[in-house]
Amino acid sequence: MSSGTQFVESLKKLHYPSTRKLQSEGFDWLFDNEEALPFLDWFCHNVSSSNVLTSQEIKQYNLLQSSSESEILSGEQLEAALEVTSLTQDEELTAEEIEAEIDMLQDQLKALEKRKPLLIHHRNKLSVHQTALTHKASNLGSSEAGLKRQNKQLKEQLQTTTALLNSSLDDLSSSSSGLISLYTGSQTDSLTSVPFLSQVNLRQYHTAEDKFTHELKAFTKKQFFEGIADLAGYSQTDEFKLLNISDPQSLLVKGEGPQVREGECHELDRLKTLYTDSQKVSMKALAEAKRVEAASRYAEECIQATQDIYPGNTKALSERLRDVQSESQKVTGEMEHLWREVIPELLDVNLELQATHILYGDYNLKILRQNYFTSKQDTLIRELVVQRARNHFLGMGYETESRAHHQVHRELSTIEQMLQEDHRDHQSRMNLMSDSCLVVPKSPRNTVNSRDVFINHLSQVIKSTPTVETQQLFLTFKDILDNASHLTGNLHKLRDILRDSSESQDKRISMLEQHMKACEAAVYDKTALPEVQVLLTPPQIQNGITQLEQMIENMEQTILEIMGEYNNKLKVLKGDPLEARKRQLFVHFFTQPAQLRREIKAIMDRLQALSVT
Repeated sequence: MSSGTQFVESLKKLHYPSTRKLQSEGFDWLFDNEEALPFLDWFCHNVSSSNVLTSQEIKQYNLLQSSSESEILSGEQLEAALEVTSLTQDEELTAEEIEAEIDMLQDQLKALEKRKPLLIHHRNKLSVHQTALTHKASNLGSSEAGLKRQNKQLKEQLQTTTALLNSSLDDLSSSSSGLISLYTGSQTDSLTSVPFLSQVNLRQYHTAEDKFTHELKAFTKKQFFEGIADLAGYSQTDEFKLLNISDPQSLLVKGEGPQVREGECHELDRLKTLYTDSQKVSMKALAEAKRVEAASRYAEECIQATQDIYPGNTKALSERLRDVQSESQKVTGEMEHLWREVIPELLDVNLELQATHILYGDYNLKILRQNYFTSKQDTLIRELVVQRARNHFLGMGYETESRAHHQVHRELSTIEQMLQEDHRDHQSRMNLMSDSCLVVPKSPRNTVNSRDVFINHLSQVIKSTPTVETQQLFLTFKDILDNASHLTGNLHKLRDILRDSSESQDKRISMLEQHMKACEAAVYDKTALPEVQVLLTPPQIQNGITQLEQMIENMEQTILEIMGEYNNKLKVLKGDPLEARKRQLFVHFFTQPAQLRREIKAIMDRLQALSVT
């Protein structure tokens, strides 16, 4: 129940008018004021209908005020009047009863006087305890107000977070549904109605490709029949050469057999023979046509001249006729000379050129055939390249889309793992929150739930060791509070003991410091300055330490000298075998005389042997 609801309920208990119209949320801000919070808490928990005067009581009080001439009794006067009234109302007593009652009252007075110091002592203790409790209550009130504010802020934050979470979940749901609809679209024939290439139905595309392949195959069979390469000739245009008639082997083109070669040679001979005759006939016809044209023009000129000159001098006409006839004879002679001598030579020369022209035309025909073959081949290659480009572009689109799908799949897999981890964490938290031990019961319980592991462990931790083992059927909160208070008392006792032990330890440390200072004053020189190294006061110890240091230095020097001498002698012994042998004999002389005699005897025997040899 909120604070505003408690305030409204308290007003209803007091029969405050129009409480139904009040809203509890409108009074929550009153409890945010720390100064007014204690009064509001006291008002909500302590004030009831018994603290309010009814209308009838108010009327009687007003009537009493108006009717009484003197002031109304209050305070001590009212209490004294009530006592007198109670005494007067009692029945009348006899003297013996009064004396017995007086004695009893005196005994009670003595007992109460004896009990008074104890009660005063308890009162003082309770006053101190009440002061401590009041202080704790005031601190708890401020702490409770702060916690309530924090609780309110946390509720507001929780509501804001819940709203954000709901909006985020809605956005996530819409995004997920959009993503699912994006990837679960049915296959269609249109590229504009689907977002991905993999969702396009390629049946028509494959049908068109198959149809195109069959048409291309038919075109290839039609254009590139067997022998088309032989018909076209060489594949390199720079390898075409003019045929030489004098060399029959050069006339043989690839794919042409001997019959074709002989037929072409006969045809070439026929054309040569026909060329000479046809040229002569043509020249004759041309000359005759020119002659007729010239005669016609001359006849026209003569007729015109005759018309102009006639009837002129006939003698001049005769002379002119003779001149013309003579010129005609000369021209005829020249024509005979040209026809018989010059023209045949020119025809022979032109005959060779005509054969070359025929061969050139034949090769031009073959080049045109090859160009036709090459153009058809280029067309076929171009169509094949276009078809391959379409298939390659489609495959490249599928590969690019597959990479994007793989990337999306990896991201969605990562998101799925993260959501599964969050779901597991949320499920564990919900299981923890759904634990009956953490649920606040509607009605307070006196016993501890056996499934509340935390409280059971806490009770075992703070439970004091009983002197007599008792077995309890239920664990109550009162027992836990008693154990906690007992543990708190033990803690205070231990703190007092620790404080006493620390004080005794401080005293002992101070005494030890005093003893140390006395020892320092007894051992060290009192005249030594703080910055000067302190010296031991007894001279015997100081002299002994000095002599010991000198002896140690002398011993180190002596040891070094002995080591040096030993090294020098060792070098001499290593360099001179006789010296080493001599040293060994000296050692035997002092340590092993028998060994020395044996060695000397061996040396003498060796010398005798040497002298004999």
